[in-house]
Amino acid sequence: MLFATLAIGAAPASATFRPGAPQPVDLAAVIVSDTNRDTPLAEVVAGKPTILHVWATWCAPCRTELPAVARFQAALAAEGLGDRLVLVSVDRSSHDRVAAFLADDLGLDLHTWFDTSRRAGPSFRLFGYPATVVLDGDGAIVWRHAGPLDWDDASLRDALTRYLTPAGQ
Repeated sequence: MLFATLAIGAAPASATFRPGAPQPVDLAAVIVSDTNRDTPLAEVVAGKPTILHVWATWCAPCRTELPAVARFQAALAAEGLGDRLVLVSVDRSSHDRVAAFLADDLGLDLHTWFDTSRRAGPSFRLFGYPATVVLDGDGAIVWRHAGPLDWDDASLRDALTRYLTPAGQ
């Protein structure tokens, strides 16, 4: 079983995005903050398909992949979808320290929310970081990936972007 889990986790990022049956989650129970304003994650997601990326400053793979996450977010912003990639830090330090880490240590201008409720991990059934969850317009999980992704992989980017803009929207 462990080997199967490792093999799945090691699969190319482009091969891993296959939306499944929606799994409901209580987004109102996850309270996030940006610049010390607490907001239920349900309001941040606002009824739209969303990519939720959960990370921490102390997580080495998170630190490595954040520049590529920033590039993908910039590409989404150019298409008017920048608000559809939501980053949530699970750090225990303050939001200001996390923002300073992104700007000063990594040189990134990357908006991130801070999990003030400490509920992101349990609510999304995450057992490590980084982790990425794709939510449908109703806020249900349709895809989950534990571990880093190759955010520069064109086929992954295309699949995620297509999911964010379903036909007819």
